[in-house]
Amino acid sequence: MTVFLDAAVKTEPIHQEVRNYIDASMRSLQKARLDKRKNATLGDLFMNRNPYFLRSTRKSAWELVQYSLDNYLLSVDELLFADFARKLSDFMARRGQRMLAPAAILELFAQDDLPLRTELLEEYDRVFNRLSYQFYEEFCGEDRRVNWGRLTRFIYECDAESQTE
Repeated sequence: MTVFLDAAVKTEPIHQEVRNYIDASMRSLQKARLDKRKNATLGDLFMNRNPYFLRSTRKSAWELVQYSLDNYLLSVDELLFADFARKLSDFMARRGQRMLAPAAILELFAQDDLPLRTELLEEYDRVFNRLSYQFYEEFCGEDRRVNWGRLTRFIYECDAESQTE
């Protein structure tokens, strides 16, 4: 697939040197995405969350974990993608080339890589199951209802730790 600098005009195909850089960077980006999923903790999920908002909108432990995991991974992916785009921009600027149009970058990012997509989805399932189990163990009583007092203390402790780092 040839990606162009200006998606609307379809001119200036990406030079092979840039293509090679993008391919290598995409592999690193996807590995980082996978690693963030594998290493996610409950602290990561609930850091900087408003426990009162969570309580008012989410009732079950399952909903809390899914909502928090989805938001955490979205935030992580945005940061990783922004870093990728910045590095790509720097790489191209050092070579005197124009930056790719945002649509072209998104096209690169969204290229269908079925094995990788499958691996990311399988890892999501594993981390969701692991964190759900941990959540039930740490924040649910014997009746399996969320202990909001314990969860609120945990969130504030996570926030306090993140501010001292």
